[in-house]
Amino acid sequence: MNDVAPILLESVQKYFDMWFYADKEVKKIYKKVQNGTATFEEMKRFSERAGYILNKALEAVFTADKLPDGKLYQNIAEKVITPMLKQNHELISEACGYVADDMNKAAGIGITAVTATFNAGKAETVARIASNCNGVKAGNKAAQLVENAVMSMVDDFIRVNLEFQKELGLAPRIQRIYHGGKNHCEFCASLQYSGEYNVPEMPDGIFRRHRSCRCTLIYSPQKGQYQDPWSKKESDDYSKLVSEQRAYLSELDKMSPSERKLARNARKRVQRRSQYSVSEWADRKAQQRIIAENRAAGKEYRAITQEKILKEKDVQKKIRKERAESLVSVEKSTKNAIIKMQKAIDFFAGPNGKILPRKYAKWIGENMYYKYMQAAEGEEAKKYIRTAYRKTSLIGNGGTADVRRFEKQTRIDLGRNNNNHAKKVEDLIRQLEKSLMKPMSDKDRLFLESELAKLKQVK
Repeated sequence: MNDVAPILLESVQKYFDMWFYADKEVKKIYKKVQNGTATFEEMKRFSERAGYILNKALEAVFTADKLPDGKLYQNIAEKVITPMLKQNHELISEACGYVADDMNKAAGIGITAVTATFNAGKAETVARIASNCNGVKAGNKAAQLVENAVMSMVDDFIRVNLEFQKELGLAPRIQRIYHGGKNHCEFCASLQYSGEYNVPEMPDGIFRRHRSCRCTLIYSPQKGQYQDPWSKKESDDYSKLVSEQRAYLSELDKMSPSERKLARNARKRVQRRSQYSVSEWADRKAQQRIIAENRAAGKEYRAITQEKILKEKDVQKKIRKERAESLVSVEKSTKNAIIKMQKAIDFFAGPNGKILPRKYAKWIGENMYYKYMQAAEGEEAKKYIRTAYRKTSLIGNGGTADVRRFEKQTRIDLGRNNNNHAKKVEDLIRQLEKSLMKPMSDKDRLFLESELAKLKQVK
């Protein structure tokens, strides 16, 4: 079966980009981000729109005619939903970064916002639930989890930046706003807070969200000039950084989805390059050249030894052929042995394939386990059936009473380690006597009383 996940992922990306960048509210928020007037209230709304549009794209693609057997298998859901959540994480982190940088500048803090890592565990959970729901449809549990996961990306961004500023000795403030609406939520109402971050008064679960939560999280940095805690040098390149970011964001807005992806990848390469000094980068390039040369040498070596590899394949083929012939020979000898055994021992096969010597054929009956379980109404009767009857037994009706009767008349013990069922009969009698003292339906009581009588007869 062909893997349909790449095709589905491409379709979801196409729908998402088409609807997201054409959305009026998204355009309005992007405009505020470019102008430096956006706040985290807008980022919360930005994430809501992203989650809604992603749900809409997933619902349009996860249809029965596009899925194998009309089902959304978990591996397909993971290969489609996880990359889309990563894409949303990049979009939201990028926009939140601009907003946080503007806030830091307004507060006189010359630091750049940090980005939260992508929550792969939550993405895996979303994919699993989507598979269980057989798709993402408006209002179902999977759709709620998708929106929740996307909105949580703003919360994660706020959390890592608050912790970062706290470590630098600053005193940032956090606010959680509860939007009650018609239905009051005690959980969300208990997490309302406005004050300094990471103090005893702050609720422990301030970043937690339930599936349909619409609370807003915002934060504000403390005013003051930032100093690097190690070098003690004040940051002086903030305005240049922001101007570069603004130009980059404006260019992205003019690009097509494919061009936007290429631009982001190019920027990531530049960022990786900036992490190395000139000498370190030169060493890195030299190592990459050595690796490439070794690979080329490896290809040449494989070409030289191709004949040896082919010979080895011929040897393996011969071994497999000999092994197959050996298995055929073993199969024939096994059949012959079975025929000899059949001639030596006359036996009778039961309905489930188990066998007994023909002289005991009269003991083979119909196993009643499933019929009795289906007829039982209460738990006491079902508990007795599970204990006293074996699904694969071919003696009588499969119950302990018939098995014990067989043992007593044939003197053949059928219990484990060549033991008999005498003790089990006694245990079942005690169990039934206790069960019959409890309330139950008349049908179950008649059944258990008849079973008790049978057990006492073979005690």
